[in-house]
Amino acid sequence: MKPRPSNIVRTHAICLAGTFCIVVRVGMAIAGSNLRGVVQGEGGLPLRGGSVYVYTASPRSGTSSVCPSCYADCGKSRTTNSRGEFFIPNVSDSLLFRILAVARGYEPRFIERVDPRGEPLHVTLQRKSDGIGASLKGRILDPDGRRVVGATVTPIGVIHGGHRKFGANLTDAPLAVTDGAGEFQITTHDDSGRYLLRVEARGLAPQMFGHVTVSTSPAVLRMAAGASVSGQVLGPDGPIAGVLVGLVQVERDAATFLGAETIATDAGGRFLFANVAPDQGFLVYTKMSSVSSLGAASSESVAVGHNNTITTVPPLRVLPGRSIRGHVRLTDGRGIPAGTRLTVSREEVWDYAEVTLPGDGFFSLTNLPSEDISLAVRMPGYSFQPSNGTALDPYRRVLQVKLDRDILDLEVQMEPTKDGAR
Repeated sequence: MKPRPSNIVRTHAICLAGTFCIVVRVGMAIAGSNLRGVVQGEGGLPLRGGSVYVYTASPRSGTSSVCPSCYADCGKSRTTNSRGEFFIPNVSDSLLFRILAVARGYEPRFIERVDPRGEPLHVTLQRKSDGIGASLKGRILDPDGRRVVGATVTPIGVIHGGHRKFGANLTDAPLAVTDGAGEFQITTHDDSGRYLLRVEARGLAPQMFGHVTVSTSPAVLRMAAGASVSGQVLGPDGPIAGVLVGLVQVERDAATFLGAETIATDAGGRFLFANVAPDQGFLVYTKMSSVSSLGAASSESVAVGHNNTITTVPPLRVLPGRSIRGHVRLTDGRGIPAGTRLTVSREEVWDYAEVTLPGDGFFSLTNLPSEDISLAVRMPGYSFQPSNGTALDPYRRVLQVKLDRDILDLEVQMEPTKDGAR
């Protein structure tokens, strides 16, 4: 029988390199459950002495104002016994967990959305392979020089002389996960390049490491705790809870770009991003999908400080937004194919909205932020022509619009391409 729920207040301390902590208190009714299971190798061999970690967590439904690694259960771990069994007691019933299993001589493995109310886990690990070819080897350390278990290491690009190549298929595997010693190995058939690696780990700032080369000895990559960014979302009637807030770097060069982060505001409209890459510019913004019924908010730029600091941005104010009404017209006189979508993207941040176009091509969008946006329609066999109030970006195949006023008569023309391609 499971223990009865008890009303408690959990305290989460987001500690920045041991200097100080930001305390996040989350009140909820917690029903204690137990995570249990078996870790085995190929053929069902029980793995003794392996480690199982509660890596991150997320709510069963809805959004959260707590970062995925900041829940009280995150960081709990147990060692497997002689039968490969593990038992992690008293984790929250209200959460789903990302679990990491590691064992010496085996590839680490993440298990997603683990339900503590569900059946015991059965985790099978694959033996590490020497691979065929050269290897990128490394050891990930935290700011205090301790090994980091469960860090994900993703090859982003490779440099040969003055030439850079980015994308998939740079190495035999798309990513690696550090083992119990904090070490990783990625096999590659290119032993002459200098690799760019993106490293992410729980409770540390994501970081890009450049110029990692094939070597017999592991490269030592030391991560930082990062900084924090805080703020509040306000509407005409006060703070707004449950708004999705995004954070993205200003600089988008592929060699330094870490991707966007999203978190939700709490009951007081507040938000906190922890473990942010320090000493660079970011943009903070509300996601259009979460405030479109209320209005729109322009993004705010922020210069994130050094490690172990907090930067507070001005309030993100949700006010009535801009409107676009218009017409997508095919110059050959045909109707818009069923299911065709118009995408509106914000140029400076990672955010977009979509509408499905009717057959006559007329559309209307409201509560858009007063920013530069782009419009895209993906329709095989047709391409944009510049029209009133827009500029054509031929490389991205989008129309660019400066949305500093309501636009109520936008004419979007698309003509057949000569070869019939998009």
